[in-house]
Amino acid sequence: MEIDNEPSRVDLQPCPFCGKELVARWSKANPRAKCMTEGCMGSRLPVVNLDVPADIAAWNTRNGVLQD
Repeated sequence: MEIDNEPSRVDLQPCPFCGKELVARWSKANPRAKCMTEGCMGSRLPVVNLDVPADIAAWNTRNGVLQD
């Protein structure tokens, strides 16, 4: 994936804990995404590296939002 001022769209599933979209930070050195919802367990997870297809695939491989 090439990273530039207008990066390609990366489809990520929402956070499995709160269901909200991840916040992406695009930089040439380390494009990444993370849940930024205060108090959410997902905000404690490692970032998703947006330039590593295996990280994106791993994030998107799950059953969806967890229910209490």
